[in-house]
Amino acid sequence: MASATTLGFRVLVAYGTRGDAGETNKDLGGETLGDRRTREAIAATAEILNAHPDHVGALSNLATYHGAVKDFPRQIELLERLVQTAADSAGPRVALARARLASGDIEAAWRAAAAALERAETDPEVQLLAAILRYEQAKYRLAMDRADLVIQLAPERTEAVELFKAAFYLAVATDLRCAHGPRPWTPPQIDAALAGFRAEGLRAADAFHDYDREFAN
Repeated sequence: MASATTLGFRVLVAYGTRGDAGETNKDLGGETLGDRRTREAIAATAEILNAHPDHVGALSNLATYHGAVKDFPRQIELLERLVQTAADSAGPRVALARARLASGDIEAAWRAAAAALERAETDPEVQLLAAILRYEQAKYRLAMDRADLVIQLAPERTEAVELFKAAFYLAVATDLRCAHGPRPWTPPQIDAALAGFRAEGLRAADAFHDYDREFAN
């Protein structure tokens, strides 16, 4: 039986299989398939960058190649340079946030994502990243808000629905643990915890009971 944490991980994996927003996906072709070809691409792109240090395409591609081989410090260094060349673009900031997330630096990832939000507030890809990061920060209500916005902007993004469910479940469960200790919780305790969500307009608050059965283990 899946836990809410496992469900959240599935959302991260689903998101991670999608391309980076903006400039960070240019001209990759098949070169990231296999470490050997990626290393060759790194060497070739580094030569271009040595000759043209501010070449946006080379910076973008080289950062992506280093991410493919999980060299996150170098990827982040290159993306920081790319951000400086694209003051008004969300794409490099999304890529930087994702690289920070992959390296485990959640707070730095959030700062980069917040900068992307300032430039692309209505982009569902950016909002989904923000929702994931709020979830990773254990700020479950904020994750719900962001996921709900993604659902409104792009109803086809089913991972946002999954993330909303997991964040809602953990928000309620956290309240219950703080107030009453570990489960099992009584029906009156659960109803009291759900009352606040109903008051905020969450019509499907009773779905917590279904999620609790799904995520209990």
